Amino acid sequence: MHVGKDKEAAVGTSGSAGTCTLAGGGALFIGETYDLFATAPGAPKVRVTVEAGTGAQRAPALEVQKLRQWYDAREVRSIDGEEISAEADKLHAALRGSRQDYKAVVAALGSLSAEKLQAVKVKYHEKHGKQLGDELHAHRSKFKGTVTKIELLLIRSKPELDAATAHGALEARDPGPLIEMLCTSLPTSLIELREAYREMYKSEVEDTIKKTIETTASSSSSASPLPLLLALLEGASEAQGLSTASAVQADLAELRAALSGSEVDVPRLVRVFGRRTRAHLRIVASAHGSLKEELKKRLSGDLQRAVLMLIQRSEEYYARKLHAAFFGLRKTPELSPTKSLGTLTKRDSLLERVQSNWGVMTHDDTVISVIAARQGRDLSGIAHAFETFYKKELAETIVSQTHGDLSALLSNVVRNAPAYSNENNEAY
Repeated sequence: MHVGKDKEAAVGTSGSAGTCTLAGGGALFIGETYDLFATAPGAPKVRVTVEAGTGAQRAPALEVQKLRQWYDAREVRSIDGEEISAEADKLHAALRGSRQDYKAVVAALGSLSAEKLQAVKVKYHEKHGKQLGDELHAHRSKFKGTVTKIELLLIRSKPELDAATAHGALEARDPGPLIEMLCTSLPTSLIELREAYREMYKSEVEDTIKKTIETTASSSSSASPLPLLLALLEGASEAQGLSTASAVQADLAELRAALSGSEVDVPRLVRVFGRRTRAHLRIVASAHGSLKEELKKRLSGDLQRAVLMLIQRSEEYYARKLHAAFFGLRKTPELSPTKSLGTLTKRDSLLERVQSNWGVMTHDDTVISVIAARQGRDLSGIAHAFETFYKKELAETIVSQTHGDLSALLSNVVRNAPAYSNENNEAY
C-alpha cells in the first residue's frame, strides 16, 4: 500500500486483517487528507482524512482489480536471492579489468528471465555501486554494437522499454512503432507505460501524442489513429472489467451501427476498440463473421492498421514480422502493405528498402527489438506461431540467419522462454 500527499508517498504493508502500517514509523498528521492506493497497476485511490485518537483508523474499502499478466511473466517471489547475487557477481567479474569476458556476459544475459534480469540489475548496483546498463554502455566500443544494443534493451524494465519506444516514435513523428506497441499490449502494460513515461520524460504520453499525431485537413477521420491511441491508454484501467461475455452482443451491435452509415462513426468504433481487451475483441470479431473484411473496406491508413492489429493475435503478428526480418517482406505477404522494417533513422535509405523487401541480409534491428520487447511477455507464443507457420524453430532460424555473439544471445533468450501452453490461445 502507498499513502500519498502532494506527490509524496510513504510505503506500507497491509496485513491479513487489512491494517496498513507505514514503514519506518512514518507519520500522518491530524486533519490532513491523504490518498491511499495499492501498488497494482491501475489501482484506484481512496481519500482518508486523519482523525485524532489512538489505534487504527478505518478507511473506505479499497477494491483492487487483479489485471491479467503476460503468460511468460514469472512470479518475482520465486526468484532465488542467492542466485541473483551470484549472477550479479558473475557479470561484474566479466566486465571489470582491461580484458572483459564478453562470452560470459552473453551467456549470463541470455539465460535469465526478464524478471531475474531486473533483480540482477538492482543487486548489481547494490553490491558494486554502478548501474549495469552504464557498465555495458561504457564498454560498447570493445563489444559489437548490435549485441550491446540488445543487452541494454534486455536489462531495461518492460515499462521503461515501452516508454522509450513511444518517446522515440513521437520524436521522429512516426506513429508506426507506437501503433504496433499499443495495439499488441495488455491493459496492465499500457498502465505501466503511462507511469514510466511520466517518470522518465516528466510529461503525459497522451499529451505528447496529441501534439504529434494530429488529425489534419489532409487526414480523414477514417484514417487518423489519434482517437484510438488515446482511448487505448486512457481506457486501459477499465478494459478488462468491460470485456465480459455479457458485453459481446452489445459490442457487436455497436460496431455494426458504427459501420452501417455512409461514413464510419469513428467515435462509436473507438468506444469499443479503445476500451476492450484484445482477447475480447477477437471474440466479437468471430461473432460478427466478416469484421476484418469490413474494416479493411471502410477504414484506411493508420487507423485501419491499428484496428486490424487489435483483432489479430500478437504472437502471429510478431512471428510474421520476424520472418520478414530474416527473409524480406516480399516473402512475407501477410504484412502487406508494410513497405519497410526500417529503424526510425534509416527508413528512407536505399539499403534499408532493399534489406526490408528482399532479405539480402537479416534485419538485425527488427529481430533485436521484437525479442527484447516480447521477452517475459509472449515470446514463447511467438516462437510457437513461427514454427507453426514456417515449419522451423525460431531459435534454429536465428542461429542460421545471424552470426557470432548476437546469434548466441538471441537464440538463448528464445530457448529460455517458458514452455508454451495451448491454454494461452484464447486468454490473451
